[in-house]
Amino acid sequence: MPSVQQSTRRRSSATPSTKSSLKSKVALESSSVERPPLDVCAEINHRIRSNETLRAPRFDFAHHVRHRSYVFRLMDFGEEECSTFLDAGVDALLPDRSRMASSSNPLKPNFDIRESKGKGLGMFARRELYDGEVILQEHPVVVSPYLIGLSMPLADIYADLFKRLSRPAYSELMALSKSSCPSLKDASVYESIMRANALGVALNVPNVDHAELAIHRGIFLKTSRCNHSCGPNAKWDWDMNTFSLTLTAVRTIAKGQEITIPYIAPDLPGAARRASIQQQYGFECQCYHCTYKLEEDFNHSDMARESLRRAWSSDCKLPSFEKWCTEPAYPDDLLINAYKRSLHLIEAEGLEVLDLGPGEHPERDVGRYKDALAMCYGALEDTENFRIWIARVRDGRMTKKPTQSLAFNKWLSNPSSFPVWGWRRAVCGGGDANGIHGLSAIEKMLDCI
Repeated sequence: MPSVQQSTRRRSSATPSTKSSLKSKVALESSSVERPPLDVCAEINHRIRSNETLRAPRFDFAHHVRHRSYVFRLMDFGEEECSTFLDAGVDALLPDRSRMASSSNPLKPNFDIRESKGKGLGMFARRELYDGEVILQEHPVVVSPYLIGLSMPLADIYADLFKRLSRPAYSELMALSKSSCPSLKDASVYESIMRANALGVALNVPNVDHAELAIHRGIFLKTSRCNHSCGPNAKWDWDMNTFSLTLTAVRTIAKGQEITIPYIAPDLPGAARRASIQQQYGFECQCYHCTYKLEEDFNHSDMARESLRRAWSSDCKLPSFEKWCTEPAYPDDLLINAYKRSLHLIEAEGLEVLDLGPGEHPERDVGRYKDALAMCYGALEDTENFRIWIARVRDGRMTKKPTQSLAFNKWLSNPSSFPVWGWRRAVCGGGDANGIHGLSAIEKMLDCI
């Protein structure tokens, strides 16, 4: 039975709280909810099922509507607050308030918000930011479902959601509108703000039939000022346990340079990226990678991104590290040349944000290639190049895992202590291949120490 309820949790001074609610909403009885027209269901089902991010290949909009019950809530994080409109089952699974501490940001912000030519406001580095540096952490100001299963105008729901905020937060949220003086009487302004500024954040959902979609729409007052680029210099990560976003530099950002993030998957071909941006956010991408003057430059960029995407797919033709170590027929530089080329393409396309490889890595695909190069040079007993690349691997990990420095310093001072040292030389020289297994990643080596 789709319905709208009010939160009634009591406020606690010890943890982030739920402020008292305003006027209660009237529950929508199941008898008053008509089945959506078949053509509407078909269109929405296709859109949701085909969206790889949502991971809902069997989504059924008609059943989705009949199983929804929503809750408004206003959460207080001290200097921040968040107005939410969530499925009741999702609301019940929100993390414990004690985990939702106020965002930890430096007293002196390392960014400014100011005019960006042709883009409205943007975020700019106040000083040089290094690769891996945290730019900010923040809670969302509003969160709503990706798809709302109620037969009432979205504008009315969003208006109610926005107006539950305090006056300062509401004013800052409304300032995200493209209009310099949005008419508060025109409810469509709320929809435009959600469409243009919301990021996809995942929340826990109940393990029941026709559960809510895990991906929700969240607006972040500061991060929403980051403009889009298909070669972004920053990335954002959502932590549902702390209900917060972290914005991090993925390469060095010069003082005064604009801080950008990807709004859509940056590995897509150019035409697909531009169409997606236009459809989802309503603007034409004008970043460097979408404004080449020559058609051949667009083609070269598309081929580069396709190559980077295929590098981690099942149809990649490169042998595994173990197979390369044990097969003399493979050239010594086969993997080395391939990994260096990928790093070159990442730099040329500005895709340090890519994270397509297996498992987790603090430096994403860039780090995976660095790891692989260090391992290849180690397997070849190339001391000089091994030290160059293992030092780069160490430097990339130190911001997140400083405790690993001891292992890296050991390998730098005594390369022969590296677990795969000389593997290819030993096997291709007639040695035993039985030991060449189980240590195909530096992460595994570190776990063994």
